[in-house]
Amino acid sequence: MPDTYAQISANLLNEAAGFLIKLGDQNEATKPQMNENAAVFGKVAELIGTQPEGKVDDMPHSEMAARLLGDAATFFRSIADGNPPIADQMNHNASVYDDLAVLVRENPLGVPQE
Repeated sequence: MPDTYAQISANLLNEAAGFLIKLGDQNEATKPQMNENAAVFGKVAELIGTQPEGKVDDMPHSEMAARLLGDAATFFRSIADGNPPIADQMNHNASVYDDLAVLVRENPLGVPQE
């Protein structure tokens, strides 16, 4: 059975968390903030991955995931703006995260259509 949008979102949020940790490891001044952000991404990845239709304080896990996917997309675009050698890849990543944010928000248990 194919992965649901919730499962794909969990995977991408975990990848973003790993990316933030790596960035923090490269800059001691930003490391605490990057690790804190990574922890949030990891927690929401766990929530959307295990309880796609759950809520925390009346906010659906799918909405939390969608917002963080959007935040990651914005972050990737900011990296692209200052790094021409990786701009295409960062902008592509941002588009994937933005597209998935819409899908998980609307239908977390949906599956990609081939």
